Amino acid sequence: FGKEYTNSTYTAFDPITNQRKRFNMTIEELKRKLRFATRVTRNCGKTIEVSSTNALDFKRKLERYMDSTNEVMEGQLWPLVKKVRMSSRYWNLLKTGCTLVDAPGVNDENHARDKVVKEYLKHADSVWIVANIKRAVNDKTAKKML
Repeated sequence: FGKEYTNSTYTAFDPITNQRKRFNMTIEELKRKLRFATRVTRNCGKTIEVSSTNALDFKRKLERYMDSTNEVMEGQLWPLVKKVRMSSRYWNLLKTGCTLVDAPGVNDENHARDKVVKEYLKHADSVWIVANIKRAVNDKTAKKML
């Protein structure tokens, strides 16, 4: 499904400026776009359980729900996923009531993801900043949060 269903804008000719321009879709336009995309929408409002005894297999199964960087054969559902909860009887830290939130970061290009992260930050007791060292050195947002 990829970009076809994740973009909520479209490019069209603007007669006023005489140039191609990006326009935001209305709610009705988005509904029309997804109405017949049952491969995308059939799981909306549902809880899906994913399990595996192998870490790599588990990661691969979750990617389509959480990862925007990898192309997945069955299509990416991450733009439609509100929350992913994972648990394991081996994760002792979480038994204390601790909640770990894996977020894309603040100042994300996607306004909806950015809003979710900022809402979590308002209520967080602690924040761990985790980033690839190559990016973190030059990441203005990470430096600002530190």
